[in-house]
Amino acid sequence: MGKKRRFGIAIDSAIAEKLDNIAKSMNIDRSKLVEKAVTDLIEEHSHSLGDHRCCGVMVVEACECRVVERFIENYRDIIVSYSHNHVEKWCVCTMVILGDSRKVRALHRELTATGSRVKYIPIAH
Repeated sequence: MGKKRRFGIAIDSAIAEKLDNIAKSMNIDRSKLVEKAVTDLIEEHSHSLGDHRCCGVMVVEACECRVVERFIENYRDIIVSYSHNHVEKWCVCTMVILGDSRKVRALHRELTATGSRVKYIPIAH
């Protein structure tokens, strides 16, 4: 990494306490933990930084299977494969994604708008 830059943020004290506990359990300082979290966030949303070809895995946790099934059908052109599972009351779908970043961005945004929990993990840059 390059030169360090300081900046202040304000977060809920309960979140700050959890952050401190996680940093302690990982035996790293808070700054390193926050830097890693921000780096992961930037990587996860790299499809938002400009137009390019995305390759990654998208994990969706939804309360209704119909929500995920509709998106799988509508985005077949970028969903290479998927696994659909049920864990207790949740529908969990893992999708391998390959395609234009604008489509990945739209899929991510639309799934998130349904209240589903969505995580995108790039696997190639």
